[in-house]
Amino acid sequence: MLENAKSDSFKVIYFLAHDRIAREVAHQILIVDELQKYNKQIIINAEEYVNKPDEKLSLTVFGAVADFERAKIMERMRRGNTHGRDRLKRCHNSQVATHLLEDKVFEMIRG
Repeated sequence: MLENAKSDSFKVIYFLAHDRIAREVAHQILIVDELQKYNKQIIINAEEYVNKPDEKLSLTVFGAVADFERAKIMERMRRGNTHGRDRLKRCHNSQVATHLLEDKVFEMIRG
């Protein structure tokens, strides 16, 4: 995209949301600055982005919130995977214990 921004292959770029520009806030700001350097019109969520302090603040805040949401999702996934592994271990251990108990009972019956 930035390679094409240097040429006249497009004049307007549309982003569905602030967090679709880049994954990290710092990269969002760099990309927007680069696009503005080449006089590209930026549309974010159907509104034109204008280089004003309040626009830059909203870009930063929305990007930070999206960053936070991604981190929380990853944390929940890790916790869920850990919980699933622990549950599987407990299930496996209880099956092993049940099998050992059945063996003892059979030995007592044969006994």
